[in-house]
Amino acid sequence: MPAPNAGSSAAPVADEIFATDEDQLVDEPQTPSQAPPVRGGVLLRKPMSSVSLSHIGWSGPIDHVLLQAALACQPVHERDAAAFAQLFGGQAAPHDGSAALEVTLDEGEIAVLTSSGHAQPDALVRAAQLADRLTGAGVSASDIVSSVLAAYRRAALSCAWYERLELKPSAQAHRERDETAVTMLSTLRALLGER
Repeated sequence: MPAPNAGSSAAPVADEIFATDEDQLVDEPQTPSQAPPVRGGVLLRKPMSSVSLSHIGWSGPIDHVLLQAALACQPVHERDAAAFAQLFGGQAAPHDGSAALEVTLDEGEIAVLTSSGHAQPDALVRAAQLADRLTGAGVSASDIVSSVLAAYRRAALSCAWYERLELKPSAQAHRERDETAVTMLSTLRALLGER
């Protein structure tokens, strides 16, 4: 950086101060736009028009089975709905560009879910069907909603893995799942206009 002239009152130019991307003070915001398609993956979706949380209680313990059923995403493509009917119930979700909850399961996740040998979907399948993002036209604050959805999904998957491995989940795992559920319920109810 050239030394400023003693008689000059010109301030250094921003390009001279921040010479590289490593010097940035604040990261550029990441937008959780639609995830890129995953080769061999399955896109699951639930239109926001079909989401209702009015039957989920505010007081007392959260019924995670009921909550996860209310938010469960379904395969977008008929071929995936048919191929994984035992996991997802055989129904496909419409993909019309409207606001929706979404998650993409990759080949590895599908392999784990189908390897359980359970006749009925277990906690891990229910947690895997939870969205990690909000997509679609006309959605305000999708970044915030997506981060809340992803946090609950991670916590639910953690507890579900304990169950799948027949281990007792830690008190902290349950607490994190409950805390993220409360945040998600509050956020989604505000978005849906439910009280």
